[in-house]
Amino acid sequence: MTLRQAFLAQAEACRRLDSPFMGRLMTLLAERLEPGAPVTDRLFSWTKDIGPSGASVPLRLAGARPPRLFPPLANSPLRWSAGRNQGGV
Repeated sequence: MTLRQAFLAQAEACRRLDSPFMGRLMTLLAERLEPGAPVTDRLFSWTKDIGPSGASVPLRLAGARPPRLFPPLANSPLRWSAGRNQGGV
């Protein structure tokens, strides 16, 4: 399972469990994460099972978020378009 696939699988699980915010967050991370920072470099070089059957890295990353990111600041990249179809964030 690729990193993108792991985030998309977690996004679907979140939506099924009635957690639309986390579903949108996981989808955005799947679409937008790129190597080039210490954390993302580590994620993209993960050698073991990154998905829900293994290390569940998407959930771990979401749980490790810095507190100042939520609620997202006006210029935060997490505001990408999370609420575009939901009437704004």
